[in-house]
Amino acid sequence: MADLPLRPAVETASDIPRLRLTARQGAPLAERLAVRAVTDLLDLAAAGDWHRLRRCAARPCQDAFVDRSRPGRRQFCSTRCANRAHAAASRARHR
Repeated sequence: MADLPLRPAVETASDIPRLRLTARQGAPLAERLAVRAVTDLLDLAAAGDWHRLRRCAARPCQDAFVDRSRPGRRQFCSTRCANRAHAAASRARHR
């Protein structure tokens, strides 16, 4: 985070000011995504929702994701990984 060019910004929601970190003006996509990831992790920590940070259950995927589903049972980082894992399980059952 120390290497990211962060810029503080004040947002107002329901007349309540809130400090947000944003990328610098005109920053490339990679920097904007990195700033977004850092701010999302800070929000996750502030809410005490670390248990929602998970690793994808599909092999060989090693991606992490935040489970924002209501029941909190999401297992895969994307539909692509879920489809691949379900297809592999189906093939294994039919052997």
